[in-house]
Amino acid sequence: MKWAGQHLKRLSESRQIPISALAGKLGVSRRTVYDWFEGQVPKGNHLLDLCREFHVEPESLFQQIVPRILVPSHRTRGRARVNPARQELAVGLAREYEDLYEGVRQPVVQPVVRVADAASVAPLGASFREMAGLVGSANPMDYEHAFALLSALGICVVFRAFPDDLKDYAFYTRIADHRVVFVNVKNNVLDLIFPLLHEAVHAVRDEVTPPPEGYDENEERFCDQVAGAAQFPRQYAEEAHASMRRSPAAGKVTLLKSLAAMHHHTVYGLVKAIEETCGKLNLPARSVHGADGNLRKRYPTLADVLFHGADTPVDYLARLRSFSPILFDVLVQNADAISARKLAELLEFPSMLDAQELLNELGRRGRGEACTSCATPVAS
Repeated sequence: MKWAGQHLKRLSESRQIPISALAGKLGVSRRTVYDWFEGQVPKGNHLLDLCREFHVEPESLFQQIVPRILVPSHRTRGRARVNPARQELAVGLAREYEDLYEGVRQPVVQPVVRVADAASVAPLGASFREMAGLVGSANPMDYEHAFALLSALGICVVFRAFPDDLKDYAFYTRIADHRVVFVNVKNNVLDLIFPLLHEAVHAVRDEVTPPPEGYDENEERFCDQVAGAAQFPRQYAEEAHASMRRSPAAGKVTLLKSLAAMHHHTVYGLVKAIEETCGKLNLPARSVHGADGNLRKRYPTLADVLFHGADTPVDYLARLRSFSPILFDVLVQNADAISARKLAELLEFPSMLDAQELLNELGRRGRGEACTSCATPVAS
């Protein structure tokens, strides 16, 4: 907590107590009172005298320090758990982007969810699907719809190759009051859908203060349940389960793999959705993970999606904008204040010359028609 000297000054002015009178009552000099106003913390007895004089509690004369970068607990890979070292890695990664968000306007509407109980899981999952553009669809959510959801929620998505020790697919953070989700581009796109949805729940729950240890089991479970409901509609899970009952035992995993390939999700994710809805399947874990291993070979990493076939910086910029229009707008607003070198670092762009061309293109967009909010891309 930080001493709020200006609050003491406002109290004195509102009560119409001159500085000389306040100094006389407390037995100190006028200079000492000025120092309190300017930020010097009163000694213990003087602090208590001030509280008695203004009829306030000591806590009211201090302000809570809110960190500019806050990473709540988040979903890690496999059995890895969030710990202080991993939290610090995430904060360090986010800190590289802190200057980028200074003075940048935020989306006008940012949804907040304050209730986290079993009854709110299905409605919130349905709302996420609607915001992602899946109204009336019984199909599971793919990674492109997941990115569309984050944009609709006013979340800026940042693409980075994570340090291996972070053991994350994605994590949510606030940077200077902006909602930001960092995504690990080294991961296969099939593996990103559920983590993106999980972090989207963290974003709309960002009024919740994470515990000191950085992990809240109940909060994580709620995020998982909503992410599952958003990715896999109950109807889809029930129909998949019904198809399994009609299949021979040896063909159940093959059937699930066919559904996963058709609708672009993991076999493991569908198994979890069916078990959540219809009960335990008791499928061999090795078979499920083996099916997913084969399935991943058909799909690219996120880095491949962003860079493969993007022959020019303008091509890359268009692709970046399609997945994270809010990041695109943040970059446009920073075009005159950022160097090509810094831009190359933040976007992990391989060529400095291409980064300069990218920066020039962002500058041209910035000098053209401006967007009305971070959530609205600049018109071409």
